[in-house]
Amino acid sequence: MAGSQSDLHLAIRKDGKLFLWGDSFFNRAGVGLEGGQAAAASEAPREWVQPLSWQVNGQAVAFAATPTVYENELYVPYVSVFESLGIRLSRSGSAQDKQRGNASSSEWKLDYQGKSIVFKTSDPAEVFVNGKRVRTAAKLRSAANSTQFPLESICRTFGIAMEWNRTTGLVSLRSQVNG
Repeated sequence: MAGSQSDLHLAIRKDGKLFLWGDSFFNRAGVGLEGGQAAAASEAPREWVQPLSWQVNGQAVAFAATPTVYENELYVPYVSVFESLGIRLSRSGSAQDKQRGNASSSEWKLDYQGKSIVFKTSDPAEVFVNGKRVRTAAKLRSAANSTQFPLESICRTFGIAMEWNRTTGLVSLRSQVNG
């Protein structure tokens, strides 16, 4: 199978797995392509991920935003499970930097039970945990016209238990307060 007006292509292998590639609207289609980059013609097809369902502390939750998978890690928009976990999120921006062509950056701060994670979208991007800069591959992504946060890294840092059943698509999170 292939084709759409926006150049999104699909294929099903003999084993039943669905793969996508191409330049869909916002270049996303939930396949984890990095935001702001057009899919290269040589881009390898990406396996479609089972649609996700969510539980926080044993209760089903739903949100009207699209999570994505990038390099096998789950990313969620800020309008997702954070509130149900008790994570507070704030955002601030920097002034334009003339040395970087008047580019500005954002700073996203997540607070949870006395701990904090700060993502700075400067060039290069930086991550701070409890005020200390850390060397981590975790960074924000852009997909489906929203900022995406690395849920697994955030859960590890905050001590939130996370299980992702890739067969059923169920993502279960358990906060320390109820855990």
